Amino acid sequence: MEDEGKFLRIGIIGASRLGVNQISRLKNEQNLNIDFVVLDKNLNNPKEIINEIPSAEFLSCEKEFFKSATNGIILADYVDLQLKKYQPSFKKARSFFCNANFLSQLEGLEHFLQIAKSKNILVCFNLPFRFTRGFLELNDIVRKGKLGKIHQIDLTYYKNQSDEGTASCKNHTNFFGGFMDTGVHLLDIALKSLNYPEIKYLTVIPYKRGKKIEKQNPFCEDYLLLTCITANGTLINLRCSRNLPRTRKRTIEADYHGEKGDLRLRNHDKSEHDLIVEEYKNEYLSIVSSPPDVFVDAAIQEWIWSLRAEKGYDKKNAKEMLALAGVVHQIYNQPSP
Repeated sequence: MEDEGKFLRIGIIGASRLGVNQISRLKNEQNLNIDFVVLDKNLNNPKEIINEIPSAEFLSCEKEFFKSATNGIILADYVDLQLKKYQPSFKKARSFFCNANFLSQLEGLEHFLQIAKSKNILVCFNLPFRFTRGFLELNDIVRKGKLGKIHQIDLTYYKNQSDEGTASCKNHTNFFGGFMDTGVHLLDIALKSLNYPEIKYLTVIPYKRGKKIEKQNPFCEDYLLLTCITANGTLINLRCSRNLPRTRKRTIEADYHGEKGDLRLRNHDKSEHDLIVEEYKNEYLSIVSSPPDVFVDAAIQEWIWSLRAEKGYDKKNAKEMLALAGVVHQIYNQPSP
């Protein structure tokens, strides 16, 4: 177990994409105790980053960067996981925290996780909803069969144009579209609560600026509709967008419809980053989980606590991430109807 008072040296690849706001929250969060090492290539706002973390070490040499980030590395920006030039550095790292958009690199992710397994490297992904109290309570109800068979799950994730991270879609790498920015997070908790079943049927309709996209690659959609059916017969519907008007609040909803009742996870009316879970049975409504339950930074804080606990490669988590990456691969490689 790492000394809780000891500062961790955390490297950041893609500080601009991670964002000044998140860096500030991590720096100021009590008990995290982080010293940052920043790979300063392609910084869009270097002055803002430097002003926010003036004590950070800024390095241009990738070799020196990987050497200096002794406790873990945040992969916020695009890195081709299949490039051989990174593999020696990957093998030396202790841990990685990956942007969820790396799930769009199925083959690269498979190889990356093989390296992690061979070197006992902790790899976590920025999928914060799975670490919230609300989802853990919902997951417990579903897994224990209290709703009976789940017939249908309806997912909605809308965010507005001013939300943090939206601007990064303009990056020349076309790192991700609207689904990877929003919908993948809810699809993850839906599949996780069902123990990641096989997908038997999947159809996708992507849109950009109100027009259906006939060819999905590169990843550029700002609105996406998805319907899939699991091997167990559960219907999952997803609609997601990152293009709401700035005056509209973020909308997050996951509605579970079961034989014995319904569950609903949503963000709270008065705090768009707080979650609430409600259970419906006939005429009865009960609150399963209520605010405060902030999902922002939940995943990265869990990763940092795992670093302090000196955790290594997580076989179960890797299996789930590969299953999710497989669904993402289907989504982005299926012809539009």
